[in-house]
Parts: sequence; C-alpha cells; structure tokens
Amino acid sequence: MSWLAIHWNDDQQEAATTVLQRAEGLLAKFPVKAAADVADELERIGFETVERVEELRALIEGPDSDPPVALLLFEDRAIGGGGEVDALIQDCLARNIALALNPATAEAVFEALRAKRRAVVIFNPVCGSGNAEKEHARILELLEPSMMLDVKETTPEVEAGSLAREALKAGVDLVIAAGGDGTVSEVAEVLTGTDVPLAIIPRGTANALAVALFGPQLYLDPIGRSCEAILDGVTRTIDTVKCGDHQMLLLAGIGVESGMVERAERDLKARFGVLAYLVGGWEEIKAQNEFDVELECDGKRHRFRSGSVVVANAAPPSSVFAQGSGTPIYDDGLLDVTTLVDVKTPWEAVQTIMQLFQAGLTQQAPEERVITMRAARVRVETNPPQTVAIDGELVGQTPVEFEVVPASLKVIVPKHDDRRQAE
Repeated sequence: MSWLAIHWNDDQQEAATTVLQRAEGLLAKFPVKAAADVADELERIGFETVERVEELRALIEGPDSDPPVALLLFEDRAIGGGGEVDALIQDCLARNIALALNPATAEAVFEALRAKRRAVVIFNPVCGSGNAEKEHARILELLEPSMMLDVKETTPEVEAGSLAREALKAGVDLVIAAGGDGTVSEVAEVLTGTDVPLAIIPRGTANALAVALFGPQLYLDPIGRSCEAILDGVTRTIDTVKCGDHQMLLLAGIGVESGMVERAERDLKARFGVLAYLVGGWEEIKAQNEFDVELECDGKRHRFRSGSVVVANAAPPSSVFAQGSGTPIYDDGLLDVTTLVDVKTPWEAVQTIMQLFQAGLTQQAPEERVITMRAARVRVETNPPQTVAIDGELVGQTPVEFEVVPASLKVIVPKHDDRRQAE
C-alpha cells in the first residue's frame, strides 16, 4: 500500500502545514500516518484518511512490513544526539525511504512523487493454471522500482469491479488487471468513460483482450511483455459496446461461437488452455443446426439461414469465426459481423475455418460461405431463439442488440504496435 508518514515538532507546525496545503492535490491521493496531535491538525486542514500511531517508530511500519513512500519529518531540533527522531531517520536511510526534514526537502519529495505513477494492481489469485505466488512476486519485481504500487487481491466476497471503484476514488493514475478475461472485463467496465487507463497482465486461460491488443507474441512471456508495455508503452483509446445491461469488449457469438463457450468447460480449459475453445468449436460445428437469421445493420435488414453469427469489436486470432472481414479494428467505431452460410458438410466446415483463419492474416474476406458486414448498430433476431455468448460468458438468448460506444476506454498497449487499426 502506498502511504505517507508525517510528523513535526510544535515549532515547525505552521511551516509544515503551509507546505502540505500547497501540495494538497498530490497528497490527497495517499493515506497518511501521524501521531495523534499531528493527525488532529492534518484533519483540520483537510486530510481525510489519517491513521493515528502511538509511537514514532510506528510511522514507518506498514502491513507486511511495507514502508511508506516518504516520511515528511519537519524538525528544527539538532539531529545526531540520539533519541526517537534520530532512530527514525536512521531507519529511513537504511530502508531507502524518501525523507524530508524541512519545507525545501519536502518540495523535492513532492516532485519525485509527481514523477512516479501511482497504480493499483487488482490481482486474482485463483485464475489460470500458473503459480499465483510466483506471478505476484514477478509483477512486483518488474514494476515496483518504477511505480508506486498497491496490490489488491480479489476474493469471493470482494470482486474486481469494487476494487476498481475504490482505486478510482483514491485518484490513481493507472489500474492494472492481473487476472483472466473475467477480471479484465470487470475492471474495464468500471474504467469505461474515465480518464484512468486500464493495463492488463494476462494470467487466465484465453486472455482474449490482451492478445487482441498485443498480438500472439504475448504468449511467449505474458507477464514480462505486459509489464514492459506498462512501463514503456502508450495509451490508446478503444471502443466498447453496449448490449442491453452488458458491456462488450470483444465479441458476441450466436450458434457455433456460443456453443464453443458451453462446451469449453472449466475443467477442459484448465487442461488444454486456449485450445479448449478450439476443441469446443470443432465439436459444435459437427453438432450445429442452421437457424433463420434476421440481421439489422445500421437500419438495413438482411435475412438468411446460418449456423454462426459473430458480432465483433475486437478479437484475438484464435477467434476465427470473428475474422470474416480480417482482424476486427477496435478503435474504428464499427462492429464487424461475420455470418456462415451454406456450410453443409464437415469438409466445407474445415475449408471455411481455414478461410477465416487466412482472412485474419491477410485481411481479405473469404469468397464462399461467409457474409460480412460492418455497422455501428447491429440487431440479431433468430428463429428459433439462440443462446448468446458475450466475451466468453453466456448471457441470454436472441433477439439481441449491439451499439458501439466510440473511444470510451483507455488501455495501455506496446509502444511499437504494428497491428491493424483504424486509419
């Protein structure tokens, strides 16, 4: 947890409160520890979160022995004669805690704090199949030297969305979702429409949004590459999609895609990872029956029979049924609709999958058995009603409507991002 320790002697109270009030906007982002008399004065001048300590040494003792980001110690007494204050100073020097002894050095500490981003890591300890303890340690090793990090773990009682709301209230510069697609979606929904960017450290099974943003190279070292982007990447603003009460970041599937989600059970995902979805996809293609579709794209209606309709805002390469127009562009204000038609035999199904996979690589739409459209508003109605999966979760049945919310979520991506994007 990033916090400040503040102390002064009586002669320095006026000078201390003056310099602290000048930096009110910065200091309001941090919880504070102080002795009771100092805490009373800090609250009087506007500090809201002040924890009282009984002994000076407790000023620099935090949860799990974490130190404060700085000790603001306004003292005009001679230093070096022993006592509690000297012990506190020596402890700060030994533990490399930023230390201010007067208003001038306090201003220098404030400048250093302004230059260092403050981020909350929302860490899901039960996602994916990796070693959560080792991944936690590696994230701190890579990021903590350059950022002020607070790590908040999700629990069955405390969801990622509530932790993200707390982070926004605390005024952080960045929220990092370290988990799977579910964790990322919860955090993204809270950050949508704000100026606080989302960074992703993918630790789940599919990690679909992370791969859509970073490309397949992310698989080589998910934690290392994502932390590198956090430290040296750029902020890009992407579209989100409103779908009834749900927010969509990636894609919605009806027919084959939703069947893939149903078949890719958690035990299968744990054993095969992202291949679970492809295994589920092949099984679903063999079992899927066609249905009547009425598709409305920006007011224009189209009718046909199909076994698969996918509406995509963004998609990783593994989501082949979303690649009919090529890789969906996540910042162009449009949805990519891919529909399969006239797929009659298993061989035709295999050919169509290969054509869709190739379309994701070449950005050229297949010439057979695939209909593609692009629109800002899409409505899908089917007969009979079909299950709808949004971002890998089953949410209900058709009919369903989608509307792009352009440029509504800020995300961190690698600096050298050469993937397809809006012109």
